[in-house]
Amino acid sequence: MPHEVVSWLYELSGGEVRAVFNKLTDLVYSYHATVPSTKDVPVKVAKGILADEARRKIEDMDIRQNHLNVLRKSVSGGGTRLGEYQAYGFKSDPSFGYAVQKLYNLGLLRRAEEGKGVVYIPVADANLAFSKAG
Repeated sequence: MPHEVVSWLYELSGGEVRAVFNKLTDLVYSYHATVPSTKDVPVKVAKGILADEARRKIEDMDIRQNHLNVLRKSVSGGGTRLGEYQAYGFKSDPSFGYAVQKLYNLGLLRRAEEGKGVVYIPVADANLAFSKAG
């Protein structure tokens, strides 16, 4: 596997080594199922396969569009805080909190302490699905 792909996954996963290995395993199986005679996966192809699989996984979850917008903005902004509901187009904090909690329960956001507050950080699949590099 090209080092560039491993580094890219490590960065997108926020250092979650298990996520990196899971994604690399998925990539190897997926690529070698279509091209069994080759040993190397080109970087561009690897990134495309990983991003497509992440998008497909998220699409299969049947998430509301406004929740997807929260996830997309969370990826581009590096995380989400519950008090930021207006920046995400929500009219109330409770409805925004519900959207964030739903994404957290689906495993698309992880919770991290930041000072006295909490930030919800996108996981590898979310970063892969909405990353411009993918």
